[in-house]
Amino acid sequence: MIDSDVESSRTFNLLKNQYRMEISQRLGAIYEERTGIALPDSGGYKLGYGPTSQEVLIPAFLAAYGGRGTERISLDAVKSILQVMPNWQVRFDGLGKIEALSGFVNSIVINHAYRSTYSVGSFINSRAPA
Repeated sequence: MIDSDVESSRTFNLLKNQYRMEISQRLGAIYEERTGIALPDSGGYKLGYGPTSQEVLIPAFLAAYGGRGTERISLDAVKSILQVMPNWQVRFDGLGKIEALSGFVNSIVINHAYRSTYSVGSFINSRAPA
């Protein structure tokens, strides 16, 4: 049971009452500009970009909890996160060829790798193709 005397945090209230609507309006404006089709507005939210749409919630959440306004947050949140997650491996085996070390070892191999996995269970996009 939720206690009615408990206040939500200021950040959560911004997310819930303001940022979701602002992101919805931005996404709707982009859609309208690309397609020339005006989206109906329902309670401040553009059709297809409602308050629980993932495409609205993710940037609104990042704006609120990142301490940034909605005008400064990217609307391609998932895409931008994926761009900074590389996978790489470096292997160097030339140390064994150094004369000073050849009396002590036959081979020295240095490996270093980074592997990243990012999963999104579901993401629905209402944007028109560019």
